[in-house]
Amino acid sequence: MAWRCHTADTSPQVLPHSIPEHRPYFTLHLNRNCQNYSSVFHKPGYRHVLQDPRCALRSQDLEHFGRLGPDSLHIFGQNRLDRTTSRTRIADIALGTLTQNIMEFQRCSINGISYGEGVTEAMRGAALRQGRSDYLSPQEQDHQLQQMKADMIHTLNGAFRNRYLQPGKLTLVSPRLADEIATRTSLQRDHIIDFFRAMAICHTVIAEKPDHIERPFDIEYKAESPDEAALAGAARDVGFPFLARSLSTVEIEVLGTAERYTPLKVLEFNSTRKRMSVIVRTPEGKIVLYCKGADSVIYERLAANHDPDIREATSRDLESFANGGLRTLCVARRYLDEQDYLDWSAAYDLATAAMQDREEEIEKACNLVEKHLTILGATALEDKLQEGVPETIELLHGAGIKLWVLTGDKIQTAIEIGMAFCAFV
Repeated sequence: MAWRCHTADTSPQVLPHSIPEHRPYFTLHLNRNCQNYSSVFHKPGYRHVLQDPRCALRSQDLEHFGRLGPDSLHIFGQNRLDRTTSRTRIADIALGTLTQNIMEFQRCSINGISYGEGVTEAMRGAALRQGRSDYLSPQEQDHQLQQMKADMIHTLNGAFRNRYLQPGKLTLVSPRLADEIATRTSLQRDHIIDFFRAMAICHTVIAEKPDHIERPFDIEYKAESPDEAALAGAARDVGFPFLARSLSTVEIEVLGTAERYTPLKVLEFNSTRKRMSVIVRTPEGKIVLYCKGADSVIYERLAANHDPDIREATSRDLESFANGGLRTLCVARRYLDEQDYLDWSAAYDLATAAMQDREEEIEKACNLVEKHLTILGATALEDKLQEGVPETIELLHGAGIKLWVLTGDKIQTAIEIGMAFCAFV
């Protein structure tokens, strides 16, 4: 069985149902003619369009077109959209289809101090666009990063034993970070530990050991999103591996020392909340909430007496990361009193059991506890372009096609990624 698509100025085209790849073409032309038909029909004073053969959409009109069979669809009319857009063509595409969707942890901000030496494609594109020559070539940059990575690993190995390190996957290259972790008298060291401990706990990833006999310390992370896996992987390679999770325990290591936490609640991420939280009981018996999410969401939930210098410094780093085309998240923490947690937990359990407006009730309960936060830091991930994307964009540009890229990232991140595209065109 097949549909035959007839237009006023083209010969019939047979579109078999058994060839799925033809359907988008058929749908496109049907949609274009329907749009033309609809735009004229709804115009005041043009209700007689039903009788106008130039813009009529007819099915099984055998009296007038007896040569066509009952499985035919007749489309007539000039597409005005084609004429108005003959000189300008626009294509829209989601950013995720242009990138590898493999996240690399490039930079972070901890207690208002930025770490990370990598140069992103957006940074290099901006330099090319501005005619600057202060950035090294990709080959020279990679060689320099490999040297810094070797120095960083050497420093960390001298401070503690990280059995779970995977050097080939270490993308956060920062000798300064390694030096401060190795220096026990450093005031920044405790802040670094708090930050990466939160990253090792605040997630929903699953730890797997592909070969637990031959390679017992080789851990891979499976997650709902590549962002989650990248964050957990970065914490692992710096010295804070997430090891296992059960109903009663969350196991991690902190600079070679095992730590075990009791999971209490997980407030999951969704596109409306733009954040997720995990509530655990520490080995010392304290109850702590770790929260990570979009900076706009986290900042409006910070404690009123939060250190303004840390707020401003972290905000500047977030802006800098976004200017480099990186995807950012804020990481925060809050300690809870025992009674406060018990009262909130009862309210949350009631919300999850609600028969009406359940989602709204859960969100209200989450808002009761996700407040009075303290910033621990911020993360910045890069999602590299797929191979051939710049060349493809250049071809589209040469053909007079304007490209619109859709993204859910921060505005500045989207702008910088777009400008990076332009640098190659």
